[in-house]
Amino acid sequence: MMEQENLIPELLKCLPKLKPLYEEELEWMEEVLPHYIFGSVVTPYTVDSLKNNIEESKELFRFFNEMAVGDEYVQNVLVVSLLEPLITERDIIDQAKLLMSETTKQLCEEMERAYGYL
Repeated sequence: MMEQENLIPELLKCLPKLKPLYEEELEWMEEVLPHYIFGSVVTPYTVDSLKNNIEESKELFRFFNEMAVGDEYVQNVLVVSLLEPLITERDIIDQAKLLMSETTKQLCEEMERAYGYL
């Protein structure tokens, strides 16, 4: 199970293309803040990927689906820093849902209901 302590190392191991973007953010950060990394690096990268590169999106969502069954902190990062902004991308959210596991999709749809999209 993915846990808070291994979230960022696992992210970089599973998705090495994100490492340069991550390192760019680290240059000015005093500590690694997963919510910030997801909000400023992972989510924009995911949105771009969903719009331009479905194969890469599949890789991303394999990781996100693992996060959905991680510890409470990892799930919170997924929901607050990825799914919450992603549901506002109405032109790509249905495409994203096709790549989600049942657990991830359930978390996503809970957010959509909370924000009045469903």
